[in-house]
Amino acid sequence: MGRIRHVCYVLAILVNCFGCQEVPLSSDLVSSPPESIIGYTLILRVTHNDGNPSNLSVGRAYAFSFAGQREVIIHGQYGQETLHQSVRWSYTTESYRATVTIDDVPFSHTYVLTFTSSDAGHFNYNGQFPGLAVWATGTFTITPN
Repeated sequence: MGRIRHVCYVLAILVNCFGCQEVPLSSDLVSSPPESIIGYTLILRVTHNDGNPSNLSVGRAYAFSFAGQREVIIHGQYGQETLHQSVRWSYTTESYRATVTIDDVPFSHTYVLTFTSSDAGHFNYNGQFPGLAVWATGTFTITPN
């Protein structure tokens, strides 16, 4: 009991001396995303999902190329490349994160990309389908087309 009291006393001194501040992430753990995703290919490798068979499959890679403001090429879907010209998508950045949202009515897909280097990191995916919501996580790379 005496050791626990001693540890608590030391922690109280440290908090009083240094305050309760958020510790910034090391600059070598994060990187800024590109300002635009047009002209890039995003490759996702899924490591976890919610187990729903309608979701992105664990162990599989998915690739998307952003050719223009309303053009997304999905590579390898059903063994072919598919150009989607009517899909609406957006790309926003904030600090070391980027968010890609693809609306292909009635479906909506959101990928939050956390950059750990200039061309790679990890992602969180949330998908909305009629009557169904799914999630997946994994790693990504981004390369110029």
